[in-house]
Amino acid sequence: MRLLEHAKREFEIAGFNKNQEEGPDKWMQENVLELIEVFAKQGHSGGSAPLCVELFRALASYEPLSPLLGTEDEWQDVSAISGPGVEPKFQNIRCSHIFKNSDGSCFDVNGIIFRDTDGDCYTNADSRTAVTFPYTPKKTYMDVGIDYGTADKIVTSLGDIKIKTDPQMPKNEMRLETETDSVTIKNIGVDGAK
Repeated sequence: MRLLEHAKREFEIAGFNKNQEEGPDKWMQENVLELIEVFAKQGHSGGSAPLCVELFRALASYEPLSPLLGTEDEWQDVSAISGPGVEPKFQNIRCSHIFKNSDGSCFDVNGIIFRDTDGDCYTNADSRTAVTFPYTPKKTYMDVGIDYGTADKIVTSLGDIKIKTDPQMPKNEMRLETETDSVTIKNIGVDGAK
């Protein structure tokens, strides 16, 4: 089966229609089919195709192909667009979700991606994670919006962090614990959670 035919059939099954009216759905379908057509013409083997797809995904998503080093040439000053009275801030030119404060501390604004029970994902101020170099950006998903009517106690692992919730806590709170510290996050699902 040819890749382009497969893509067209999958779009049709997903509810896209080649005769649909002008709009974002039609443009997206046309754009993806154009990329598929180019990819199919390149004649990749079963070994090279996944590598090409992964490299394209990373680069098209403005992600780096190798670890960030944090060297001075990787930063651009974005203080002017941060607003008046804000301390100087720098943004990594290889990975736009990595920032550096004037004191040299660095963080990834997409370090934790929250995922609700419907599968929708979002980031907020609590998504920030500290960065040390060399750094390979990674996405860590944290499921939120637990049904407390059916759960006695939930403990989830997020790297070295244990996430605890239980019926005694309000629905919009969770507790993050490491071996040396703990914090309660309130207003989960509300922008600017504390």
